[in-house]
Amino acid sequence: MTNGTKLVGGLVGATLWLAGCGSMAIQPTHHKSANEIVTVNNTKNPLLSKQPNHAKNKKVTSATKIAVDTKAIARGQTLFSQKCAVCHGVNGVGTQTAPRLAAPSGVASSYQTEASLRTFILEQMPANAPGSLTHQQARDVTAYVWHIAESK
Repeated sequence: MTNGTKLVGGLVGATLWLAGCGSMAIQPTHHKSANEIVTVNNTKNPLLSKQPNHAKNKKVTSATKIAVDTKAIARGQTLFSQKCAVCHGVNGVGTQTAPRLAAPSGVASSYQTEASLRTFILEQMPANAPGSLTHQQARDVTAYVWHIAESK
């Protein structure tokens, strides 16, 4: 091993030791007199405090879910059959000219939210007349496409 290799190895090791990952920031301390363990927060980073994160434990309830608009889905299905099925196939099963939209598909993972899918549909679809849908039509078609993309 050359001196340069030792120096680089030593610097890397020292850097990793000094930087740490924060997992050692909260360490148990033993009190000899009481024979108990007390957690001491010896970090200045407030994100590593010992306070519990209640936001992570928030449960999804019917109050936090977005209501499904069945009327919009029905209107969207009608529009889809008129304007989209020619490329995407009946019920969104896909064709040689356009991708599958019905589950299993990559719609939900690609667009992440209905809002981003709606923007794409509003601006880019239908392929033979991009931007020709009204905002309401785009909302309805999006509701239908999102519905069939998430159906199992």
